[in-house]
This record gives sequence, structure tokens and C-alpha cells, in this order.
Amino acid sequence: MFKQAHRRKRNIYRDCLNSLFLATISTLLTTTSVGAAEKIYAAFGPLEFSLSVTDLENYVKTGKVTPELKFLTKRLNPKQQEELRTALQKSYDVKALTLSQAFYAPMGEKSLHRIGKLIQTEAGQNGKLALRAALVQAAAEGDFTLIKVLKKFPTPGIRINTSETITAIKKIADVFADTTTAIAEINKLAQAEIAAAPPINYKQLTDIRTPGSVKYSSKTIYLQDTSRDRKYPVDLYLPPANNNSGEPIPVVVISHGFSDSRSTFTQLAQFLASHGFAVALPEHIGSNLAQRENTLAGRGKELFRLNEFVNRPLDVTFLLNYLEGLNQSEFQGRLNLKKVGIIGHSFGGYTALMLGGATVDFEQLTQDCQQEPFNISSLLQCRAREFKPSSVQRKILSQGLRDPRIQLVITLNPVSSIILGQKGLSRIQVPVVMGSAGYDPATPVVGEQIRAFTWLQTPNKYLVLADGFSHTTELTALLNRLFYSSSASAQLEDEVKIFQQNARVMMLAFLQVYIAERSQYRPYIQPSYAQFISKSKSAFKFSMIRSLTPEQWRKILQ
Repeated sequence: MFKQAHRRKRNIYRDCLNSLFLATISTLLTTTSVGAAEKIYAAFGPLEFSLSVTDLENYVKTGKVTPELKFLTKRLNPKQQEELRTALQKSYDVKALTLSQAFYAPMGEKSLHRIGKLIQTEAGQNGKLALRAALVQAAAEGDFTLIKVLKKFPTPGIRINTSETITAIKKIADVFADTTTAIAEINKLAQAEIAAAPPINYKQLTDIRTPGSVKYSSKTIYLQDTSRDRKYPVDLYLPPANNNSGEPIPVVVISHGFSDSRSTFTQLAQFLASHGFAVALPEHIGSNLAQRENTLAGRGKELFRLNEFVNRPLDVTFLLNYLEGLNQSEFQGRLNLKKVGIIGHSFGGYTALMLGGATVDFEQLTQDCQQEPFNISSLLQCRAREFKPSSVQRKILSQGLRDPRIQLVITLNPVSSIILGQKGLSRIQVPVVMGSAGYDPATPVVGEQIRAFTWLQTPNKYLVLADGFSHTTELTALLNRLFYSSSASAQLEDEVKIFQQNARVMMLAFLQVYIAERSQYRPYIQPSYAQFISKSKSAFKFSMIRSLTPEQWRKILQ
């Protein structure tokens, strides 16, 4: 069952190509817009095809195909035709204010600009303003459907830029094809590393997947950095301060992603704390879930504050300074703050890498962003170009925000390759574990993690690939509902729980080796252990490699 689903995932780009019109009219128009459009136009070489919006609406309601519509329907099989009708008439619960706020925010405007190159006004101009207007007005009237969005388009005609659309869909196909290649090749490299190493019988070793025995306490504190006029909460999970063992207490910080919150990683923090780690979860207030919700509700102007590129790493440094004081007052100096681990997810991955020694290469960033990379996370990364060349922030990011107390960086689906680049990532000298998900549309494995991994020059680096998983647990569940039968849903829930448990234990092992300095955990940071904890029939499997150069990777893709 799961093998069949994986084959469907890896061949999905062919469905994209076979369903060109379905993708164009249905998917792309999910960002469309405000008057009374009558025709949709698309050119194929010297020929121009037109489609009546009224005919399309009648087709959606009744299934009647006019001669004009045959040009479209004959290119779709019966199943695709039904999918098109369903997609165009499906009603969504969308608030006009939410859409308006999202598309007036900088990243929303950039998204519309890109889509507006494909969906244009009748005169062939970028359709971003028309798209925004149509979307908002359709939502304001309630019963939000794509047909209604088409009818609200403010020009008499909607022009599909066919060549740009085909190019975009081909890029989607290339991403899926490269992802398929990447997963297969990383698995091969992992097997080669396993074969070259002495075998380890993990059944004879202690199973470290269960919670530890340490009775920790938890509390929430509020830190206030007056120099930045910034106050933010931090959840702390601390072992007993009166422990008479005298052993140093290892410390780890967890940085959440963009539009997320620290509570996402509560279970991970509790698991690590049960094994004796002091764990701190800061809330990055300018790029978190609350920031997004406030913006979409009209209580803010942008989903992401530009200064977050600087503030996030400084949040962690200020937090570590606070722990220095707590160490003396409550822990008799036993918190080991000379060797701290950091775990960062998505934009938190950027945060972790900056603290580990990376810098921002603005020259390369400008070049990459001018090409408008086909990468969703580029919308976030390219915002760093908004810092003026003479700004203090640009100088700080160019020099870096390295905190020497950070001695291990663990990133999960990090945002990194465009904003940090080869030059910035090559400056990291501490151990780096780069976690990647095989089916991540937000930070694609090929463009973000694998490329970034090849640029790392630190002698201790690990790429851990989670085949079958996506950017978040929620997105993974959504994709799996599309690819698996409903009868497998309960089994998939169990698979996700096992995956999360295995991911936690791998992070624990790296922290034990590099932060707690417990060499007995070294067998658990080997490629063979990633294979051992991945069940043969599981939907989600781990592969680990420790070496891959840019030249090797280019040859693989070629």
C-alpha cells in the first residue's frame, strides 16, 4: 500500500503535465480577482483560444459542453473533467479581510506579482492588482468559489500567458523529478556508508527511544531586552537544581519556524528534559503564529517583520545571557553554557545556522533573487534585500551573529540556501545536522537542504533525509490524505507518531555526543542506526550521509 503511494508521489509531476489546463484554471486561479470577466484567452503559437466564462459556469453546473469548451475538455480525461468541475464550484470559507491583509503584506504582494505573470489582464499586463481585487470581492460576497473569482475579474477578458504557464508547470515537473532522483541517490549513498563501516548490532544495545527518568520542572519566563525594545516569553524545562551528582547539565535551545510558535516543540522539549537536558524554547514575536494571526485579523501590517533576520539570533544570545545569571543563582554553575546545542525548524533553521557561524552573502542573495527562484521559501529569504546597503542590519548580517556558546547546530527543513549561500554556510565550523523531508513544498529538499549541505565545510556534518515526510506534521497529514486510502488513515497516524519518536531520539543522540560529551551514544549517530529505526514497511524512512561535495551532487543531477 505504502509503496504504491510512494510511486504515486514520485510520478505526480506527470499528472501536472497531463493536466495543464486543470492546473492553470483551477490551481493558479486560487489567487485570482473584481469586475465581470467574460472571456478567458490563451495563445498556442499563432493560434488563440478563447473560453466563455458563462459557458464555463454552465459546464460546471450542468456538465454541458459547448463547441468552444471542446478545446479544453478533449484534452482532459473524464476523471480530470470531473476534478475540474468540482474544483471550480467548491465553496471555501474565506474571509475578505484575511485575503486583503495577506495580499497587501510584502510576501503576499510578491506572490501575486509572480502569479500575475501567468494570469494577466486582457491587455496582457501583469494581473496582480486584478487578482487581488477579484479575490477580495468574491470573498466579501460569501460562498467563495473559483467561478465567482473569475466573474469578479475587473477586465472583460482574462489572458493566460501560456508560455509562462507551461514553463512554470515544467519547473514543477523538474522539482518532482529532481526530488525523486535525490531520494534515490541519498539512499544509495547511505547504504554505501553503512556497507563501508563495521556492523553494529543495535538489538544488543540499550533502546534509547523511551523517555528518560529525570524529573524535570517547567516554567515560563518573560525576557526584556531594552536595547532592542523587545519582550518575549521563553518556556524552560529544567532538571532539579539540588541534584548532588555534580555532573554538568547540558543545555539546548529550540527555535520555532516562521508563523509557528514555541508550543509546537513542547513534546521534544519534554523528551530531552527527561534525559537530563536543560531546554529553552523562546518565542520569536515578530515572525510567529501570533504575528500572522494579528496581521490576517487586521491588527497588524505584515506577516513578518524585516528585523527578524537580526532579532531571532539575538533572542537566543540574550536568552543564553539570562541563563548565565540563572546558572550562578540556582544551579551553582552546573549548567554547561560553554557547549550549547540549538535545534531550529524552517526559519528557526536559519536562526540556528546564523548562531553557528553563518553569514549573509548579500551580493549572491541579490543575484539569486533577481532570477525569482522557483522556491516558496525564497519569498521569505529574498526580503533581506530590503535592508539598505548602508543599514546597520546589513552590516550585522554580513559580519554574522555567531554565538561561541553554540557548539552543535541541528536544523529541520531549514531556510538557508538563498540567504546564506555557499560563502555564508562555508564559515560554519561547529558540527551541523541538517534534517530534510523528502516531500517538502515549502523548503524543497534539493534546492534548500542538499545544496546547502554540500556547501558546509565543517568536518562533522550529517544529512538526515526523512523520505515520505513534509515540512510539518500538518502538511504531511494533508498530503497523505491525498495519496493514501481512507482505510489507511489510522495506520498513518500511528506511523507519524513513530516517525516523531524516531526523529526525537536521533536529535537526542547527537546532543548526547556533541553537547553532553557522552561517547557511548556514538553508535546512535551512524547511518546504520537511521536504517535500524526505519521499519521496512513504514511510510517514513530515514537515511543518513556524512559526506557530499557540490561536484558529486552536480554529477548526480546530470
